[in-house]
Parts: sequence; structure tokens; C-alpha cells
Amino acid sequence: MKFSSKPTIKRVLFYINLALSLAFLVAAAVTLTYVIWPTSGAIRIDPVGPATVQQGEAAPNFILPSIEGVPFSLNQQRGQVVIVNMWATWCPPCKAEMPMLDAFHAAHAEKGVLVLAVNNEETPETVRAFISEAGFTFPVLFDQYGQIQDSYGVQGLPTTFVIDRNGLIQYIHLGEITEERLLEVIEPLL
Repeated sequence: MKFSSKPTIKRVLFYINLALSLAFLVAAAVTLTYVIWPTSGAIRIDPVGPATVQQGEAAPNFILPSIEGVPFSLNQQRGQVVIVNMWATWCPPCKAEMPMLDAFHAAHAEKGVLVLAVNNEETPETVRAFISEAGFTFPVLFDQYGQIQDSYGVQGLPTTFVIDRNGLIQYIHLGEITEERLLEVIEPLL
């Protein structure tokens, strides 16, 4: 009986399959680490590239239904400093910052500051129940199909945009934002 030191086709195919399987596992691990799991307090939702809006650019207008069912236009808010917060009820950092955003809205409304909570891709029933249970009073809008999220290039939740009185984006923040940071950003805009 002779033993050959030449690799057989079965052996070569085995090693090719092993290498491909390992490559797949590495790719899956990288995807989980850098795309799906959150970074800097944010929940990643759409890792498609850089934001389509930048600081200093005009904020894209949107018209969305409010929690009361009334159409709400961003362009009609010119003359106010508008804080647009993209969020979802399933997002822990979003839920953590909501009480602060609601209080911030109430405390700064007389100075011409408007906080808008734009919910992403959830049903109105889910959002209404969450808002009602929490007792929030600031305006809540529905982006049920994620179109505004896409037009703003939102990479994760929560994402906050600060828009000046002329409709220009002055600040973009990915992750949970603090009251101190919001104050720093809006003070020069008042």
C-alpha cells in the first residue's frame, strides 16, 4: 500500500471550505462589532456612509404628522432655534434623554427654542402609548417609513440636529445628548 504526499482534491476542497468559513466568521464579527452594536451611546440603524447633511447647510424641509395628526412643516419654524431629535421607543439612550429634552423644551420655549422629537419607523399607536405613559408635552412627529431619517443621513439613534433661526444646521450629535451640551450649542444662537 502506497501513501501519497500529494494533496487530494478532497483535502484541497476541505481547506478551501475551511478558509472561506473562517473568512465569513471574521466578517460577521467585524459587522457585529462596528455596525450593529452601539457606539458612543447610540443605537446604529443605517450604516450607509457619511451623513447627507452637514453643519452650515440648510436643513432639508420635512412635513410630518404630529402625534395629534396635524401636518408639521420644519420650514414654518424659521425664526426659532429648532432642536430635531431622531429617536425610537426601543432605543435605551433615546428613552434616557427624553425627560431632559421635554424639560428643555418647556424651559426654553419663551426664548424661541423648539424641541421636536421625530420618531423613526414605529407605528403611531406605539409612540402615542409611550408618550402618554411618560407624560411628555413637547412636539412629537412621525417618520414612520424613515424617509426623513434617510434624507438627513442618520447613522444611529438618537441623533440630534440643532438648526438656527435661518434654517441652517449648526450642530449634529450622535448619541445621548446632555443638557449642558445643548446649552453650549444654543446660547450663541439665541
